[in-house]
Amino acid sequence: LAKENNIAVIKARKNIESAKARLIKAGSWSNPEIAASSNIAVQGENTYELSANQEIDALGKIGIRKSIAEGNIAIANEEMNLVLSEAAFAIKDTYYDLLYAQKSTDVSMENLRLFRKLLDAVRLRYNSGQVFISEVTRTEVELLRAENEYYFADKELKTIKARINLLMNRRFDIEFVPGDTLDYKEQRLDYTT
Repeated sequence: LAKENNIAVIKARKNIESAKARLIKAGSWSNPEIAASSNIAVQGENTYELSANQEIDALGKIGIRKSIAEGNIAIANEEMNLVLSEAAFAIKDTYYDLLYAQKSTDVSMENLRLFRKLLDAVRLRYNSGQVFISEVTRTEVELLRAENEYYFADKELKTIKARINLLMNRRFDIEFVPGDTLDYKEQRLDYTT
């Protein structure tokens, strides 16, 4: 999906297409030019003029232009490989950030749930007279800190999901779920060549 929709990959693909079009143009003669003019006199003679021009390249010039255009195609292909590698790296890096942020959000949510239970237990002990009000206040402060950590983790998770959608050229408001579009494909390296 990233190879199809990433903006940099699309641009590199267009560069390859334009380099191929320049190869076709480099192997052809320039267009002929035709000009016509007339001079109509009220009395006397009328003149009509027709001219045609064709630029002829020196020997070997078309071959040189074609070889330069073929070199440009090779450069565009290598740039495409580089862009594909960079796009894959950026998406994988962001995907790992997403997995980390997802785990961080889950841990923060579990921490928040535990602090809520702790606050209920401390309030129960306070009502029975076993602890002072300062313990209740301290637990409430810790609960607020846990809520704050959860909100920051959730915000970071949403930001990373939007960044992945941006890298894949999808709308940022589409929910990205880890594992929904990135498939692992084993690649074997061939060292024989």
